[in-house]
Amino acid sequence: MPLIIKYPSGARADTVDENLARSLDIAPTILDVLGLEVPAVMQGTSLRRPGANRTDYSFAEDILPAGVMALRTPQFKLIEVAGGNLRGRAPTQLYDLVADPGETVNLADTRPDLVAQLRGRLSQTLTRAERAAVSGQTIELDEQALEQLHRLGY
Repeated sequence: MPLIIKYPSGARADTVDENLARSLDIAPTILDVLGLEVPAVMQGTSLRRPGANRTDYSFAEDILPAGVMALRTPQFKLIEVAGGNLRGRAPTQLYDLVADPGETVNLADTRPDLVAQLRGRLSQTLTRAERAAVSGQTIELDEQALEQLHRLGY
């Protein structure tokens, strides 16, 4: 899915950056455009400078209804379905996006080496995300805070 960015003053108008972009790159990009420092705790990188400090993969997950995770490189996409696959697809799917942009030929059985390599990256990504995760906390809201939330439609 393309990410379309309109920079101030028409900067980089009519340009296409073929590098991968991730949703976690959006906030660092906004801070960079505003001339603000990107906090070191942010995992993403600015998309403002094509190719600079960019990643060579992207990750996506959809925990409902089947628990699907995907790792995409410029050439390949690995899809892992944890369970309950309602569409009847194979639990492991590997597609060559250059040769098969329509994702019609599942290469998972013929390229176990590549599946293992991309699974390793997927595992590293999940481990890094778990280490950086924050836990929520429960607090009691006073009447004024509850009323403000109610006025906002909550």
